[in-house]
Amino acid sequence: MFNKKILFSLSLFIGLFVGNKSTAQTFYGDVQLGYSPNFSSLNPDNSFSSAMVWVPLKVTGSFGKGWNYGVTAGYFFNDFFGFEMGVNQFTGNNYSNSQVQLASGIPAYTLDQTNYGSMFKLCPALKFSTFDGKIKPYDDNRPKDGGSFVDYYAKIGLDIGIINNIYSNQNVTYNLGPAPVVYNSTIVYSGGSATGFNLKLGATFKQNDHMFLWAEIAFVTNYFSPDNGSKTGFTVNGVNRMDSLTVSSREINFVDIKGHDARGTDKPSEAVRTSYSFNSIGINVGIEYRIPRARGIRRFMN
Repeated sequence: MFNKKILFSLSLFIGLFVGNKSTAQTFYGDVQLGYSPNFSSLNPDNSFSSAMVWVPLKVTGSFGKGWNYGVTAGYFFNDFFGFEMGVNQFTGNNYSNSQVQLASGIPAYTLDQTNYGSMFKLCPALKFSTFDGKIKPYDDNRPKDGGSFVDYYAKIGLDIGIINNIYSNQNVTYNLGPAPVVYNSTIVYSGGSATGFNLKLGATFKQNDHMFLWAEIAFVTNYFSPDNGSKTGFTVNGVNRMDSLTVSSREINFVDIKGHDARGTDKPSEAVRTSYSFNSIGINVGIEYRIPRARGIRRFMN
């Protein structure tokens, strides 16, 4: 199902790009950089004990805070309507938190963890733009036909994560023995789908007929549901103990319905699938370059 969505988006882009070449006005490409401060918090909700070498990642809030950068290729059918396909890399900020588990009122276990997410995305979108006058290139940069330097636009599209990961570094400290014992685990959650939507509202500032600067506010809603988790490191009091872990302690699979059959230590653990939010509100800026059909694209396509 996930692959079908990607193929549909690509085929739609190719079909519009090729099938409407006779009415094409402008091809364009841009590069962008953005940041999402995110107004929600990442709050842990873990249940753990010293016997557990695998602490499940249970969070509320969003992993959507962080930086993104990408490139886009697009096609205006006329001065006001276009379609584009973007490729975007999102890298989230670290979220750190600490919890204490009490035993008879005594802080028996402490969990300190740092988590962040990343997502490599395809972003097909429809673009609706105002257009109130071209600028004659390399001249006095005064818009013709009574236009202004600024065009306004809106984009609505899909947000399709194709390589998605959540990274977690966890320290569980056992405090009830003669000396504290610290279990450190580094974990990667991966696989699975992440499909959502985005809405972007922005303004384009004309430099000439070809070069444009732009800025936008981006609203993104996306949820990542990993298929599996894997420990990439495990130490006890700083000593590497990865070789002491069984398969069930090293790996976990997420399923829709957890089975009731007993699973041996030579098989991955199982847990019910969970979705993690990558929702965000952010600001993107970039540079766009447009190639009108008069510059030879039309002759090339025909």
